[in-house]
Amino acid sequence: PGFGLKLMASPVVYFTYGFSDAASTAFTCLYLAAYGLGRFFTPVLSRERFDRARRIYQYYSLISAVFLLVSPATINGLPSDRWPAPLPFCCMVVAQGFLLGGIKGLMPGVLRHLWCWMAEDPQYAHYDPLPAFNLVLGMNNLALCLAAAIGPGTAWVAYVGSPDVSQADLDSGRATGKDFEYWYYAAGVVQLIAAGVLVFPNMVPRFEPPVAKVPL
Repeated sequence: PGFGLKLMASPVVYFTYGFSDAASTAFTCLYLAAYGLGRFFTPVLSRERFDRARRIYQYYSLISAVFLLVSPATINGLPSDRWPAPLPFCCMVVAQGFLLGGIKGLMPGVLRHLWCWMAEDPQYAHYDPLPAFNLVLGMNNLALCLAAAIGPGTAWVAYVGSPDVSQADLDSGRATGKDFEYWYYAAGVVQLIAAGVLVFPNMVPRFEPPVAKVPL
């Protein structure tokens, strides 16, 4: 969801709200600034503690899901069918940027706790955790790449590909049909699933390497 919002922020404020080129660029920079702040400060808040990082991850996912599920009312201006003032939409997108940056900032520390926790334990001196950690980190980055392709692709199709949207609707400021609204609902459900998985601490257990056998 965060990647989809990242792509759609500038087109929506440009085509729907009529922002100028400079204003659209400024809004994109504001989103990226919030993203950078989230990515920098969230790992600091976790204090390199896995339980604390897991809770922050869960709270961020839950807040993001709430924003996504209530945003159709913001975007479509319910109960009217016209777009409201841009301030609610812009605030929601900027907040999502902070949450996305925070979630991505927590990932290396969480993976390190799950796969490299034994690095300083003399009991596991025989085991080198770096190959497995590098593999998991690469798979995690691959998942982010897939999300960065699927999220923006589906969001763009939902925004401009709806058959009930005409140029007159865009020019008049009307909402861009139900497809874009459904995209937000689907994205909110995905975030709720992520938050639900994190409720159970043992859903993703840490890796336990074999203990070296001591010869008798």
